[in-house]
Amino acid sequence: MHMLLNTLSRDQKKRLYPSIISLAFVACWSLLSSVSMLANPSDSLTNIGPNEMSDMRMGIYIDNISDIDYSNHTYNVVFYVWNNTRDEFVNLLDELDVLNTLKKEILYDERDSVWVDQHCYYSHMIKLHCTILNELNLTQFPFDQNELNLNMELLSHLSGQRKVLLDHQNSRLSPDFIKDWTVDTTELTISSNGWNSNFGDFGEVDILHNQDPFKTLPQDHLPKFDTINAVVHLTRDSWGIFYKLFFVLFLSMIMACSSIFLPNDKSEEKISIIVGSLFAAIGNKYITDSLIPIVDSFGLSDIIHLLTIFGLLILVFYAIYEQRRRLEDSLKKDIVMFAIILVAYFSLVTLFTYNFYQAA
Repeated sequence: MHMLLNTLSRDQKKRLYPSIISLAFVACWSLLSSVSMLANPSDSLTNIGPNEMSDMRMGIYIDNISDIDYSNHTYNVVFYVWNNTRDEFVNLLDELDVLNTLKKEILYDERDSVWVDQHCYYSHMIKLHCTILNELNLTQFPFDQNELNLNMELLSHLSGQRKVLLDHQNSRLSPDFIKDWTVDTTELTISSNGWNSNFGDFGEVDILHNQDPFKTLPQDHLPKFDTINAVVHLTRDSWGIFYKLFFVLFLSMIMACSSIFLPNDKSEEKISIIVGSLFAAIGNKYITDSLIPIVDSFGLSDIIHLLTIFGLLILVFYAIYEQRRRLEDSLKKDIVMFAIILVAYFSLVTLFTYNFYQAA
């Protein structure tokens, strides 16, 4: 540079000096800015204080729900969850805890950032496949209306340290695929989730003051975390399931009642038909019990099966009574008995079914 200046005339040097001074000023300013960023990088990104955190926006998109298991009270869900933050990246893989999860698999991970007006905006989205424990309503089966809960706890901060906003516009809780169920309503809320233990976390202040750092903390001093709550209310075609479950049971009762029309001297054939219907009822009970676990209260399936078995028992007693009393055959009497038993049976089934349907 010095040799180049010597080759120039005085007038050329005068015209060149302002440009050189401007370039030197810009270089010095850039150098000072770089040193300042290295010395205090957090101040270069944001104006928030050391004990404050920037706002976070959270969203969720449920892709599909499958394998709603009554026996194990579980369901499988595949969903996307994302966050948007400014001047601070929050890693969802480390800071997001899906509650009541038996299995969790990460299917997708995408991270993005952009600088605008001296601020860096971060976005992190992950796709998860989870098996969730969920209490299911079995008392009104098959007219049950269940709700699936997907709760995600944010471990990046304690509750109240950061303002968490929900991205309602881009969130979607109605899954693209769900078999045999219809989504009725959905809810997306945020709450503060408290724990009943500090999990052995010791207090540094207690150590400094020579106190017991592992002492039991009162309930109001235990940690609380912000929790995203997604609730999906489900309904389904219950009447279709009802007839599929109990059609064989109703048919067996009708076949057993038809034994009344056999002549009274055919008592063995009558008992055989009734016993065959009893085996059909017992087999149907095994099928329904395989779909739902045994519960303390009597469900609709238990009541209908008990009514059927009680009706078959009445038919057995009536067949024995006819054989012991050696009653004469009477088609009119058989029709009346046939109608009374079936009308009483289906009236009781209808009554109990209606009560369960109304209570659902």
